[in-house]
Formats: sequence, C-alpha cells, structure tokens
Amino acid sequence: MQPDSTKEKMSYRDILPGIDRILHELRSSGIELGPDNQLIRMRDLAFRVIEAYDQGNSWGKRSELKQGYIALLGLGEIIRLYNQAKKVDPHLLRIVKLHAPLLGHAGFGPIVDAADGDASRKIFELSVGLAAIAAFSNVKLEDPNHSDPKNPNPDLIVEFNGDTIGIACKSLFTTDSNGLIANVKKAVGQIEFAKNMGRVRRGLVLLDVSSLIVEDEWFYAPHGQYWDPRWHEEDTRAMIESCTAKLESNVTKNQLWKIFSGSSAFPCIAYYAHAAGLSMMADGVAPTIFKGILINRLNDMSEVNSLLLVLNKAILGQL
Repeated sequence: MQPDSTKEKMSYRDILPGIDRILHELRSSGIELGPDNQLIRMRDLAFRVIEAYDQGNSWGKRSELKQGYIALLGLGEIIRLYNQAKKVDPHLLRIVKLHAPLLGHAGFGPIVDAADGDASRKIFELSVGLAAIAAFSNVKLEDPNHSDPKNPNPDLIVEFNGDTIGIACKSLFTTDSNGLIANVKKAVGQIEFAKNMGRVRRGLVLLDVSSLIVEDEWFYAPHGQYWDPRWHEEDTRAMIESCTAKLESNVTKNQLWKIFSGSSAFPCIAYYAHAAGLSMMADGVAPTIFKGILINRLNDMSEVNSLLLVLNKAILGQL
C-alpha cells in the first residue's frame, strides 16, 4: 500500500518538543529509561543536525550528519506511532509499560542497534504494539521480560472483526535460510499453542528484516541519488526484496507452506522493513524514513487481506 503523503508530514521542528512530551509522560507514569538513555542520545544527535540545518539552511549529503538524520527519523517515528495510539487509548502506557523502558536501552527506528538482537526484537514488538493499539481492540502484549517457553504466546493478541488474532513478531539478523525456517516454525508454533489454549482463533507471522538492509546501498536511494518523495512503491518493494531474496534463496515455497499447512496461522509471511534516506523535496533535500510490508503469499489470502491493510496503515502511522 502506498502511503498517503498528506498524513506523513511532520515538521522537523515538531520532533524535539514531541519527544520531550513523551519523555515527560513516561517519567510521570513511573517509567524510568535508565542512566544510559538512548532516546536522550538520539535527541542530542537530532538537535545537532537541526542546528546544522538552521545554520546552513540545507540538509544535503553530509556524511558527518548521517547518524543525526537517522536519529531524527527514529524520533519522528515514535512520535507518530505514540500520538496515533494515544488518540485511541489515552491510557496506552498501561499496555506498553513493560516494553517502554527498552526505548532507553535501544532507541527506536532505524537507529536501533541490530547487534543487540534481543533489544531490537522487543523494540519491533513495541512499534507493532503501538500501531495495533490504534488499529484494533483489546490489544495485549506479551511480557518482554518473562516469556515462558513452556507456555508460548504470540507477541501480540488483538481483536479484529470479531476474531481474536495472534501476531507473532520475529526479527531476523542473518540471511541464512535456516534462520528463516526456524523463526517461521517458532512463530507458527506460538500461534498454534495459543489456539489450542483458546487464546486466539487465527494468527499472523510478521518478520522484521530491517537489520538485513545494507544501509549504504539504500540511504541515497536505489540508484545512488535522492529518493523521490512520492515514495514509489516499486523502490520500497525492491528494498525489502533485497533482503527476502537472500533469505528465501535456498527455500522453496512448498517448504514454507508445509510449516503453515493445517495450522491456525494465515498462509503468508509478512515481511516488514524500514530504512532511512534522503529525499529531494520541492523545497530541497530532507531526511525521510521509508518502510513497508511485503507479503509472501503461500495460499488463499482472502481471510487476512483486510487485517493486513489495516495493520499496514497503522504501522505507517496513517490511520
């Protein structure tokens, strides 16, 4: 789905006040982000890049500002998802309170350190959780600190169109096909266990492949130039396929289908990815985040299409 550009707009001048409000709300709710607060580090990086912009009135291809661009975009993402969820549930911190401290540890958006796989995975769960709060009813997030392998649940459980749906979120950090198969089996197993326990009726496998994107290949768009602000769907698809093609190079569709066959999981793998880049806007260059969901359809998708459409809009912050 192509984003609605009228809903994507956020002035860079709104980002620092926006993250300050979120930090204040977290602290007021008793949520401490720890002494090595990555959101503060991201804020400092973003402040420097905004200061450089104000002094030179240009973003441009300045390598020394690249991490600042990425921090600015990550902060913009959490503000967009947080505010979108809060409109639906003003008390959303009750739902995400166990995940929120991870923001201080790992940051958010493209700046999350993939080397810390556990934190990166949980931040992905938080971002999907915030999107789900805005899109679905009765959202429940699995405790990120006390997952029980003997009592596995999908990472999120939501209600949609009268159904209880489990969403199993997994993050991939290698293009090894064996890792793909292992994570898909684990996700389907969580969904199936929850179905047998009466917690869900169906489930979705959602895999984050953002860490597999080769940043230097995509920061300046597919052809080493600036991204087109109209967000051509084929370019973002190519970005995600640059990861999934390697993942699935040694796996047949039939092998993947066998994992799903007879289970309560919808017959598809939803691949999610986001990356930072520079776009050429009408009034000059601007840092922009590009993200989307690519679906590997393994069988009939009629039961899950509407769910995916709503989830995609929510993750894009466009509800």
